[in-house]
Amino acid sequence: MPKEMPGYWAVLPAEIRYDTGLKPNAKLLYAEISALANTTGYCWATNEHFSELFGLGVSTISRLVSQLEERGYIQTEMAATDKGSERRIYAGIFQVRVRHGGLAEKSNTPLAEKSKGGLAEIGKQNNINNNIYTPYSPPKGGRRVRSAPRAAPDWCPDRFEGLWKYYPKQGRKDKQRAMDEWDKLAPDAALIDTIALALQTLNKHDEQWRRGIGIPYLHRFLRDRRWEDAEEASESDARQSDSGWADDPEVI
Repeated sequence: MPKEMPGYWAVLPAEIRYDTGLKPNAKLLYAEISALANTTGYCWATNEHFSELFGLGVSTISRLVSQLEERGYIQTEMAATDKGSERRIYAGIFQVRVRHGGLAEKSNTPLAEKSKGGLAEIGKQNNINNNIYTPYSPPKGGRRVRSAPRAAPDWCPDRFEGLWKYYPKQGRKDKQRAMDEWDKLAPDAALIDTIALALQTLNKHDEQWRRGIGIPYLHRFLRDRRWEDAEEASESDARQSDSGWADDPEVI
């Protein structure tokens, strides 16, 4: 049973509403999390609670929570209680994505150390204020909101396009997020060659990869550095690929 009634208002910032990388149910879940952030400033609800509330599987709820945290919209932590421990969810915009050069060393962001107030304190205050007042327009700043999908990444767009066309079709999903991860990675020529050789190795020697089984989406391949999973191959072997992708460095 819920510990407290949820707030009357559910806060859903524009960044989340228009984030094409989020599933619709993830946005709905965020709104409920914001409504359940009570006077202590955090949401206590379990995945089982959300599962019953929305009629979704517990595993689905778990994936949605992970997606929200991965995108920087929530922060979770385990806290000790009289009966053991409980998960606490802080709702807010916690990540700041900057495509060129990352964050400045002295940037004052919510990712400051917890000992200085930092993430937990900012999340609590935001959540408490959200449930005291009616919805408001979130302050400007943080991650940039795009009103329309980008046509190309900022970093080496031609090389990215070559990668996108060469990557197995099963993994060519959510191109916007793939571009974001590419910009974040900002690979130099040597790393691009390493990725190319790894993909050629997978295409040549990995039976499941050739059959289209277990291929991650490109944004996950880049984010998790999955090219490192491929066995090392000599350059002479890798260059035997007839794809033309790695043979011409101007393609990628």
